[in-house]
Amino acid sequence: MALNICSFNCRCLKGSVTDLSVLAKSFEIICLQETWLMPNDLGILNDIVPEMNGFGISGMDDKQDLHRGRPT
Repeated sequence: MALNICSFNCRCLKGSVTDLSVLAKSFEIICLQETWLMPNDLGILNDIVPEMNGFGISGMDDKQDLHRGRPT
């Protein structure tokens, strides 16, 4: 049995829910980039596609009051 893996550049996870639902029908593992999730938002990775489990690390700094541009 083959294990199907894909990589997907979300460019904001909250706007890619439909795309992820489609990808989940063909892939067992989906590696996401540029989710733009804050550390306290990573829990939604488990809620996007009901049949899948999510794990993530945020590159966003939640200690800043104002978020602008790309995270460093």
